[in-house]
Amino acid sequence: PGRALTLVSVASLGAYVTQLAMLLYFTRTATRPYSAPLLFGLTLGYTMLAGILFMELSWYYEGDTFMFSKSDAFFYYAESTKAASMGLADGARYLMQHYKYDDWGSLLLDMCLMWVVPSKYLLNLTYVLMGACSTVWLYDIGRKVMPQGYAFMAALAYGTSSYIIFYHCSFLKE
Repeated sequence: PGRALTLVSVASLGAYVTQLAMLLYFTRTATRPYSAPLLFGLTLGYTMLAGILFMELSWYYEGDTFMFSKSDAFFYYAESTKAASMGLADGARYLMQHYKYDDWGSLLLDMCLMWVVPSKYLLNLTYVLMGACSTVWLYDIGRKVMPQGYAFMAALAYGTSSYIIFYHCSFLKE
């Protein structure tokens, strides 16, 4: 476990240095190509690469891809899979009868995706896509209250932070 955490820390540091290099590049470039599609592509690509790295480390050291936080992540995965195997209506009824309403959102979304294709990787990809969209929406909001370059940098820093990448790949709802 100690070696695994050291490697994850080194990978997080590498992600941070890469993020810093991207931010420095965009502040120093003369053309300043700030755009939502560029931000979406950067966030999506970077999150997928870093997420794959973190998941591979988790698989190598823990034997699963739940990113070193098995208790909650495995609970949501198992319950979503169980509910999806019941069918949409029965699965939704099961979740609503057994869990408080604050857990329904994540479990219902996961259940619906698991019903279509029972794959944890599809769920992770969905979370990564939603995260890239959130980054673009943050950029759009930021452009209304600050210069476009600052909005781009703030959104890029958010979308490529190691915590956000961990969140998208760990199967947690919080």
